[in-house]
Amino acid sequence: MVGKDEGAIVSFALQVKEALGYYKTIPLAFLGFGFDRAWIATVFYYDAFSLSMTDYYLFMLVLGAVSLVCAVRSKKLPSLCSSKAAAWFALGSMVVGSMMLICCLAWPSTVLKCTGLALGGAGSGVLYLMWADFYGRLTPLSVITYFSLGVLLGEALKLFFIGLPAGYVQFLSAALPLLSVGTAVASFRKLDEGQRSVAYTSLSLRGYPWKPVVIVTLIFFVASYFGNLLDRQNVGHSLGVLTVVLLMLSVVSPRARLFKVESLNQILLPLLVASFVLFLPLDSPFPEIVGFRLEAAYTMAFMLIFVVLSSVSYRYGVNPVWLSGIQRALRSASEVFGWLLAAAIASTASAAISSTAVFVIQIIVLVVFVVAFFTEKGLSVEWQYRFADLSEEKLPAARLEQRVLGISGAYGLSERETDVLSLLATERSIDQIGEKLFIAPGTVKTHMHRIYQKLGVRSRVELLEFLADPHAL
Repeated sequence: MVGKDEGAIVSFALQVKEALGYYKTIPLAFLGFGFDRAWIATVFYYDAFSLSMTDYYLFMLVLGAVSLVCAVRSKKLPSLCSSKAAAWFALGSMVVGSMMLICCLAWPSTVLKCTGLALGGAGSGVLYLMWADFYGRLTPLSVITYFSLGVLLGEALKLFFIGLPAGYVQFLSAALPLLSVGTAVASFRKLDEGQRSVAYTSLSLRGYPWKPVVIVTLIFFVASYFGNLLDRQNVGHSLGVLTVVLLMLSVVSPRARLFKVESLNQILLPLLVASFVLFLPLDSPFPEIVGFRLEAAYTMAFMLIFVVLSSVSYRYGVNPVWLSGIQRALRSASEVFGWLLAAAIASTASAAISSTAVFVIQIIVLVVFVVAFFTEKGLSVEWQYRFADLSEEKLPAARLEQRVLGISGAYGLSERETDVLSLLATERSIDQIGEKLFIAPGTVKTHMHRIYQKLGVRSRVELLEFLADPHAL
């Protein structure tokens, strides 16, 4: 019995060592989304600028409006990650906006403050879509890993900012955009050529994945409604984020095989229900506990929708700016509405009205989730997408190359094995592969068997099915 326990401990230690070795290979630039989260925190969470909730939601309203404009014009826009104009706009807007807010401390001006908030929101909106464009080119496994670590980086910075003098926080508000935009541009440049040159397909609004977006938008509305009653930043908030990040990383450990986004839905959606239905209203004498519950649920919703939309972009080649731009606009609108509704009900000073509002919100959330559960067998990631106009039988060359690269990285294929897999994916014979790579047919067979073993398939037929399956990996 002791031997088994020791073996389990050794096995776990090896898995942790392997995971840490994998994380060390991830470029820091891929985690740069956390710098944008930290930048927003410097402006609103630490009283360095003495801004109100009205100021915050003005910022969010502009951010959503810019996201919607980018979504509407996504067919005519170049790739935001590769666009110098987008990078300079995001950087200039965020830095100038921060500088205007700093100037307001010495020369108070409503016009100057509102202009600074509007510029900051516009720049942050474009930057968010730049990251969506980047993550939409990666496998779901990679998206969850990099995005989770990016959120963790942002939360670590936010904890570091607690207690800093106001002057330091103000300086960081003007400096962090350089890291935010710089890492977004650097991340795109680190992608392989096949990933950078992917051509995206456009869909009609009828084909938009409305169901997951509506569910998560409702979550953001609820978080905004109750979030106005809470301290915007305490240890409970950070622990809530940390818990969700660790959960996500445990789901997508580097040893994960045949990862499917469905498994993510099956874990996160029930937890969202528990957070927003079973534990409302958010009454507790300990703000840290309330902050933990609210931030954990909020982070789960945020990460879930980002992963789902990135997965749609990767699997079906749908424009990520279009997908995320619409979702971000809806999120901003729902948060502003939640804030306005909470303020209106609070102004009545009626306990009966407040209790009724909480009860109605509980019922709405419960009904929405029940409908979602019973209309999606197994909580599938499909969510009733309508992609009849897209062929799932044959992937375009650029998409196929991107998929091969994603699989190669996820399963630890060598450079030569990746070359063989690329040719197998195009249904080349063993002799043709040997001629193309200047290796003997016997060597090709050896590489094939190693590929089969690593991917968990037994034949070329299974391999081709695996490559064609949009749900695998």
